[in-house]
Amino acid sequence: MAGFIGWTLAPLGWSFGVLALLLAAAVPLFATRARQMPPADAARSVALDGFVVASMIVPLIFTLWPGDPGAAARPNLIPFRDLVNSLDMPSYYVRLAVANLLGNVVLFVPWGMALALRFDGLRLVGCAATTAAIAVGIEIWQAGIGRSVDVTDVLMNMLGGAIGFWCARLVVVAAVDAETAIVPRDGR
Repeated sequence: MAGFIGWTLAPLGWSFGVLALLLAAAVPLFATRARQMPPADAARSVALDGFVVASMIVPLIFTLWPGDPGAAARPNLIPFRDLVNSLDMPSYYVRLAVANLLGNVVLFVPWGMALALRFDGLRLVGCAATTAAIAVGIEIWQAGIGRSVDVTDVLMNMLGGAIGFWCARLVVVAAVDAETAIVPRDGR
């Protein structure tokens, strides 16, 4: 457990540092856009662009952080093999496999939300294709840095992107419905 905590602290620190730089870059970007459009629109535009970038920074840092330098990449092209294999092992391994699946989903939920909010015309297929392309790129990179390569990670990343996409779309639809709702004058 101490090894896991130590492994997560370094990428987490990098994530906060990069997010701070992103926030610093947002100020001049807002100033430039505020000259071209109303300040409220400029703020919305910069915030959505920042959300897209920030939603990808943390997954990239965590997934591209080097693994064990002496380890060779173990490609797994059979979906859910680790989960199935763990069923014959002590419960710790099952919990670890399920946590890995859920972690890969959660990692990409903000990405799907950011895409849905930033790109109005984007459809679920476009979000899934973009997420798949990024996830495949991550897996290829992981092969080169001694991390495991797993097709299940790609599938779970796509699921996370899709969940985020639909959550954001539902929030937008609810907000539009609330904004356009007709309230009777008598308050009922």
